[in-house]
Amino acid sequence: MKAIARIRMRVLGDSVKEGVRLGDVKPDTRCSPQLLNKIRVAASEIVGKPCPV
Repeated sequence: MKAIARIRMRVLGDSVKEGVRLGDVKPDTRCSPQLLNKIRVAASEIVGKPCPV
């Protein structure tokens, strides 16, 4: 399973509420700071390295 799929499963509920599809994220995609933080935390846990800000 790829890391993006694992991240998607952890933040799926929140991303659906905001209408953000992780597969379609681009540099100009907007989301709440809370969702961005959840994505960063999930990515850090899955990859085992800190996620850049």
